[in-house]
Amino acid sequence: MAMQDNQNTLHNRDKQIICGLFLSKFDKSAIKKLGFESFTEAFNTLGYSLGARPASIKNYRDELDPYFPNDRRGWHKRPCESTASVSCLPMAVWILPS
Repeated sequence: MAMQDNQNTLHNRDKQIICGLFLSKFDKSAIKKLGFESFTEAFNTLGYSLGARPASIKNYRDELDPYFPNDRRGWHKRPCESTASVSCLPMAVWILPS
């Protein structure tokens, strides 16, 4: 994962990808855990709080959907570009039960 000068600080894009990963992996339970009423509310709140367009958070979620068992197919026909950035996440992020 790309880091800024301070080794404990993530780039904003990485934070957006992690939001998309969380929403993809935990699906509707992520919405409830975060206290949102809908995905739209989550995209808006997370996106604007990270200085991104809400569609960017949705796009990261959709891009990562093929990797998790949820009802969405996501972008299953195209290679995932975000995983290059999130591939350094601990394996537990990917394998812990949803």
